[in-house]
Amino acid sequence: AVVANLVADIIQQGAGSLGRLVEPQGFLFAGGILQRHWVATAAALEQEGLVLQSCSGRGRWLAGIWVKS
Repeated sequence: AVVANLVADIIQQGAGSLGRLVEPQGFLFAGGILQRHWVATAAALEQEGLVLQSCSGRGRWLAGIWVKS
């Protein structure tokens, strides 16, 4: 499992590195994502073979769990 509590632009820029760190069938837990950046961040991670499993939030902040296919 990889945990990344970073702002969205860093997650988006590092999506390739995060994708390489997660083993097949492994998990990425990412938080610190503002709602307005959610779609772009999720898309960047999905391009790296990570599939969103769940999303939760508090106020304007979101977090997600992705699994590597």
